[in-house]
Amino acid sequence: HTFSPLSLSLLQQETVSKKLEGLLNSQQNDAAAHPSLAGPLFPPSAGKPLPGLALRPLPPSETPPLAPPRPHIQCECSPESAREHGRDDAASTSAVALLVSSSYLLTTTKSAACEAPPDDEEGDEPSAEELKQRPAPGDAKGLPVITREELAKHKGGPGGRVWVSYKDGVYDITEFVEGHPGGAQKIMLAAGGRVDPYWNLYQQHFSTGFPLEALAGMRVATLHPSEIKVDDDELPDPYASDPVRSNELIYHGSSPCNAETPEWITAENWITPNEFFYVRHHHPVPIVAADGSGYKLKVRGEGVAERSFSLEELKKMPKREIPVTIQCAGNRRSHFDIVRKAQGIPWNTGAVSTAVFGGVLLRDVLEAAGLKHAEEHGVEHVHFHSLDDMQASIPVSKALNPRGDVLLAYEMNGEAMPPDHGFPIRAVVPGHVGVRNVKWVDEVVASKVEAEGMWQRGAAYKGFPPGLLDLGKVSAHQVDKAVGVQELPVQSVILTPQEGSP
Repeated sequence: HTFSPLSLSLLQQETVSKKLEGLLNSQQNDAAAHPSLAGPLFPPSAGKPLPGLALRPLPPSETPPLAPPRPHIQCECSPESAREHGRDDAASTSAVALLVSSSYLLTTTKSAACEAPPDDEEGDEPSAEELKQRPAPGDAKGLPVITREELAKHKGGPGGRVWVSYKDGVYDITEFVEGHPGGAQKIMLAAGGRVDPYWNLYQQHFSTGFPLEALAGMRVATLHPSEIKVDDDELPDPYASDPVRSNELIYHGSSPCNAETPEWITAENWITPNEFFYVRHHHPVPIVAADGSGYKLKVRGEGVAERSFSLEELKKMPKREIPVTIQCAGNRRSHFDIVRKAQGIPWNTGAVSTAVFGGVLLRDVLEAAGLKHAEEHGVEHVHFHSLDDMQASIPVSKALNPRGDVLLAYEMNGEAMPPDHGFPIRAVVPGHVGVRNVKWVDEVVASKVEAEGMWQRGAAYKGFPPGLLDLGKVSAHQVDKAVGVQELPVQSVILTPQEGSP
């Protein structure tokens, strides 16, 4: 049975996997029906199915020219596992891989094919509440017991180490500070003290077990029992003032809110209704007066006569309305899990939405502030700073392009910009990744360099070769040299029939 590249594009990858899994298993005891597959991997007497089939894209170096698909065998199993599954020693280092098109491999994973019974299923990820109940990670055996006074001596500084505590554990995070996904500045707020209150603020630390696993290897001490504080429940909830949201959204977390648009909404509405537009937050929604009073947009930087604009002043400038599709760079991340578990929010297909945004062109605002010839001032980037302390930047070639259509938007689908989506002002950068479409913008900066911070310069927002699977192996120098993600490649998603439909 052959799947063409076209037929693969018309089927969800997981559905194809299941179909091929059934196909191969049904032929396992009848290898003669497929002579090209006959051999040690499909002995007629094996009598056991092939578990764990999944599609993975081939790296360009492995992608063959377009030609009729041919079987391709790769090996990963141990001799013992191979014999257990009815395969002889000739296949003892192998899992099955069948080339089903010019750019995809169907492959079994080592853990599924070799280590688990065919009908075993992977356990569920622990919930956030379960992770919160776990003890402080790391082996405390043989480690010193210290006081908070001793902990407070390790706040970094020239030649100093950075220690923090979580529950009763003490951790040396010095080498981790610069690579912290939330930026070094954020994590240094806890230097010499407790990270517990900050983790309660940034609940994404409990989205997966990864942060706890990372801490485990950094443990250097244990707090004395009398020094452990358990009063975090008395702290005010920073998300208490967040907007009320639709129950139809598919939530990956509520504090901060990260929720995707349901597929049926996207299929039925080219313009996504405001209440169903996907939400991607890193922090609580900033509180701004409902009428925008008191809000000021500061414009400064190279070639700019620094000035501030009120919301009303921006609304008096020429208005433009542009339909724009915005997509989070992590959209469809869960699809990678078919091959290998990916870190981050497991978005399905709904971290993308379309709206008609209304506002003033960014280039009009910059020109009103005096920036008319960016090249004369060495301006290469334009930064957006947010009320929630986030910042990102775009190339000046996009910002000032007469056809770039970059907006400082105050309307969304004919209504005032909703708080969840950037009220009073958000940047709208057509064609660029969602993180560049900064919400709650309160400052625009013309600059010779990119914006600072992890959302612009961190490894998670840089482009790397597709074969690089572990960012932990990337040096700081390599991260600095890598190009920040701006535009995204075109992709397509099948919305109906939905995955799993007969």
